[in-house]
Amino acid sequence: MKKYLLLFAGLTFAGSLFSQQIPQYSQYYINPFIYNPSFAGNTDYVNSHLIHRSLFQNFPGAPVTNAFTIEGPLNEKNIGLGLSLFTDASDLISRMGVKTAYSYRIKLNDDMRLNLGLGLGVSDTRVDFSKTIVRDINDPFIMKQEQRKFNIDADFGVGYFWKDLEVSVAVPQLLESKARFESNDKRILLQSRRHILGSVKYNFELISEKGISAFPLVLVRYAPGSPFSYDINAVAEWEDKGWFAISYKSDYAVGINLGVRLNKSLSAGYTYDIITSPIKSYAGMSHEILLGYTFGTKKETVLPQDTATAKQDDARVSELEGVVSSQKQQIDANKAEIDKLRTEIEKFTAGTPMDTAKSVTPGKSGFETSGLTADFADKDGNKVKPGHYLIVGSFAKAENADNVLKRSIEKGYKQAGFIKNTKTSVYYVYVLMSDVSGESLKPDLEKVRKGDAPDSWIYRLED
Repeated sequence: MKKYLLLFAGLTFAGSLFSQQIPQYSQYYINPFIYNPSFAGNTDYVNSHLIHRSLFQNFPGAPVTNAFTIEGPLNEKNIGLGLSLFTDASDLISRMGVKTAYSYRIKLNDDMRLNLGLGLGVSDTRVDFSKTIVRDINDPFIMKQEQRKFNIDADFGVGYFWKDLEVSVAVPQLLESKARFESNDKRILLQSRRHILGSVKYNFELISEKGISAFPLVLVRYAPGSPFSYDINAVAEWEDKGWFAISYKSDYAVGINLGVRLNKSLSAGYTYDIITSPIKSYAGMSHEILLGYTFGTKKETVLPQDTATAKQDDARVSELEGVVSSQKQQIDANKAEIDKLRTEIEKFTAGTPMDTAKSVTPGKSGFETSGLTADFADKDGNKVKPGHYLIVGSFAKAENADNVLKRSIEKGYKQAGFIKNTKTSVYYVYVLMSDVSGESLKPDLEKVRKGDAPDSWIYRLED
């Protein structure tokens, strides 16, 4: 009879810990990869995060979780890779493990994409039966030593992105692996359960020029045999400074989160949970600490020209004077420099129209010039690829070209970039590039000319 009682107690104990099988992180809106493998490589740079979470510190054996994640894109093949390490301890039971993740991004159209992700990992589950508090320590049916089991499990995730809307579903512990602990004729079984986590997020740009935005995010958790739970988050984010968030976790706590970006690469966040459940008076502190580091330079978001900021557009002064009359003083200061630049360009192009606004014929959809790739370098100083570039402007100063590039990215031209003529030191901003033929760019050329860049043209670069 004691054997059956012990087994029942063990299963009941495992069931009581069921809701803790997936740690309930607070700052997953900063690091969504912690839950969903489809977010591996979702940005253009490599992100790493270190997380420490501690709950109910007044309770002996209270849950403590530590995790490290790193993820990023694989070149430009729509593939993302990720790695996560974690430890999770709660009273008698502790786990540690490692997981790898693979994601693939599918572009549905210019505004919509789908991410699919799969994670695979191994975990080491330990139960220290020596910590068990019993009345009779000599009971032969009580396990007294620490035991450990290794398990393999998988995670699945999907993310849907449409403009500022983000919807994701993750299924951790997909294989529902089991850990059996035995001693003589005694046996206890701990089984991981498949969870379903769904989230919805919508981003609002508040002050776009300063990178200030806000978004609500709702996350729901479900697993058979476990109570349904949800989080409601309100997050305000300042791209260069940090973030602030308030979260409500159903039947548990209200979380206050403050994050700072110490520089372009390093960030830190802290969450304090105000317990709202009946145990609040004696549970003690619950909190979470996050450290993040981004490798490489963050790429700016894309844009063609916005006439409100066109005062820095040197090469197209004569075409924009009527639109930027309030900025005439800045334009006049640049005219002398532009005239000098045009004279230098003519020396190297033998009269071929390159980047001067007056040489381009608006409305002529097939206008095309040519040059050699040996005379050009990309933003990082590397040789450019041969092909056809849809140019929206040329500049004597790198900062002016960079401003136009940023606005082009914001308006949806994800291929946008700029190249530099190493002989003339002229910067050319392009929004599209084709290594096949200039004909494929003509529809886009007409579209750009009808918008903010009437003097655009196609630049053919050859080896």
